[in-house]
Amino acid sequence: AVEAPQGYSLVVGDFSNIELRIVAYLSKDPGLVQAIESGVDLYCDFASVFYGRKITKAAAKERRFGKCAILGLGYGMGATKFAKTVRLQTGETLTEEQARKAIDLYRTRYGGVPRLWEKLDSMIPHLSASWSSEATKYLNYKELPITIGSEFVSLPSGLKLRYPNLRQVKEERRVEWVYDVYNKRNLEQRKLYGGKLLENISQALAGELCKTAMLEMGDNVTGLVHDEIHVLCRRGLEQVTAQKLKRVMSVSPSWLPTMKLDAEVGWGRSWASAK
Repeated sequence: AVEAPQGYSLVVGDFSNIELRIVAYLSKDPGLVQAIESGVDLYCDFASVFYGRKITKAAAKERRFGKCAILGLGYGMGATKFAKTVRLQTGETLTEEQARKAIDLYRTRYGGVPRLWEKLDSMIPHLSASWSSEATKYLNYKELPITIGSEFVSLPSGLKLRYPNLRQVKEERRVEWVYDVYNKRNLEQRKLYGGKLLENISQALAGELCKTAMLEMGDNVTGLVHDEIHVLCRRGLEQVTAQKLKRVMSVSPSWLPTMKLDAEVGWGRSWASAK
């Protein structure tokens, strides 16, 4: 249904594994970083270890499982939610034992990620208004491209992730951090923990990358869908436009200069034919 006007083509660029890359380079996990820089298909790699046999892209269902694991477990997903996610996305039903096996495998292979959760967990009290004072309102974490203050995390652009009324509550035998959001005009309580904070930061930084690349492409940008950028060009200029789009989507940001980025770019008369 999305088509270019007569005489034009639609060029579509899709960041490759953008959240995975951000998590890998923020955590500095050597296994993830090396796999990315070596061009290893991490989804197939994880699925191969889990199933105990070689999984390739041809094994679509098993690779989708690997994708669920690599993306979901990087944010601290628990066994019940992971099993539900796998069932929804692959149709495969995991036992609790299998779900826990996948979780243990991820945390063992990519230990840098759980260590980052712990670091972010330790930051959460500093986000609370009750902890922050004027003297310690802003904290810079040199290892992460963020600044934290009273109930917010500031991104490199200055945009803020906000956590209103961040506080501790007792849940059964545990004490947890929660904050308030409005959902359908009702006030709703959300939990905040290291893995969730990493998910928020990772997705927000992915948005920063998309917006930076979009601005580099100028007025010809016609759409931004998650990690995809859509650009309009005149017929005959598809290849040069695609090359420029791939180039701007592959530039490492100043706030994480070691991160290796990549993008898949195609073009066509419609959005569907460009992918």
